[in-house]
Amino acid sequence: MLSIATGSILPCTPDAMQIQVIWDPEDDPAGNSAHVLDGGVTLREVDEVLSDPDSWVAVARSASNGFPLIFGKTRAGRRLAVVFEIVEEDPPVVVPSTAYEPARP
Repeated sequence: MLSIATGSILPCTPDAMQIQVIWDPEDDPAGNSAHVLDGGVTLREVDEVLSDPDSWVAVARSASNGFPLIFGKTRAGRRLAVVFEIVEEDPPVVVPSTAYEPARP
């Protein structure tokens, strides 16, 4: 069973919208939660990056799977890259697949 956590994002428009982030159970070794946690990133940090309006400015695509790739910061200032799949556009629903600290340029 999937759990859904809700956060807010501010896209490049004046109106705020809601985004839903879908996480598999943390004890599912093949799930997205376990994959993110294994990389040393918390689920909360991913939610923070996905809800950071500045993250949505620098959107790219993952070379490995073509999913959107967002670079952003957590509330504590940690820089992260988050790869996610968009499963619904309106209202926006996403499934993170991985997250990591990118190399400094």
